[in-house]
Amino acid sequence: KGVMGAKVSHADEKKLDKMKICQRHKEEALKDKRVKFMIKSMAAFGCPIPQHDFIRCEREPPGGQLVTGAFDIGDDKERPKVILYANNLQPTTLSIHTIRHELVHALDYCKYDVDKENMKHVACTEVRAASLSGECDASIEFLRSYSTMSFNNHHKRCVRRRSAKSLQYSFDASEKQIKDTLDSVFNDCYADTSPFGIIP
Repeated sequence: KGVMGAKVSHADEKKLDKMKICQRHKEEALKDKRVKFMIKSMAAFGCPIPQHDFIRCEREPPGGQLVTGAFDIGDDKERPKVILYANNLQPTTLSIHTIRHELVHALDYCKYDVDKENMKHVACTEVRAASLSGECDASIEFLRSYSTMSFNNHHKRCVRRRSAKSLQYSFDASEKQIKDTLDSVFNDCYADTSPFGIIP
């Protein structure tokens, strides 16, 4: 060990590199016009960003889920956070979409009385996040290898698919329960484009 301290293992170096890359992705996201607008909108809705590390990088999600980010309201709602997971990073463009997605959740928890145990409430914010983040743009769908999709109503179908996937992570529910819940809220929540006015 000596003066220089313990030797850093190759595995630790790789983890450190991932955290550094995650920080770079976060910095790029903070330059994004849509991200800047949503952060300003939170203040307009009465929820200014409560701390400097509101958007942060963490190593990996609980339980090792294959998710790229999360919004955590916090136990007391005093220190909410948007998280980008370093171990599950995708290209920078998709990391920006992840942060946009989680910021829509943050806006919804600020603006509405969202109950995270209520599947309809969560389904609604998932629909809005998938719709408004840009993650269902045709070019992004192509990157995900949905190249054979029909472009007729592709945005709505992508939003529905990705919302259902998010609900599967959040609730122990059958495919039918998830489908029925999405059916009950989809049109109203898809039409709610706040704070943008239209789907950006």
